[in-house]
Amino acid sequence: MEIIKVTNLSTIFGENIVHKDISFSINEKEIFGILGGSGSGKTTLVKQMVMLDPIQKGKIEILGKDISTLSLKESQDLKQQFS
Repeated sequence: MEIIKVTNLSTIFGENIVHKDISFSINEKEIFGILGGSGSGKTTLVKQMVMLDPIQKGKIEILGKDISTLSLKESQDLKQQFS
C-alpha cells in the first residue's frame, strides 16, 4: 500500500530552486531515507509532507489524499493518523 506519493514537486525561494519536479513514493513498511547536503531541501520537503509549509507546485498524497486540497478539519484528522 502506498503511504506517501510525491509527484512533480517543485519549490523555489527567490532565484534558489530547492526542488525541481521530484517524484517518489513510500510504501507501507518500507524504510525511506532523505539524504543531501546542507541547504538541499530535506527539511523543506518534510515540512511540506507534514503540512507545515505550502506546496508551490506538484502534488503530495498521504494515504491517498491530496494534502493541498484538504479542509482544515480533514488535515487535522489526517495529522492525528501520523502518531
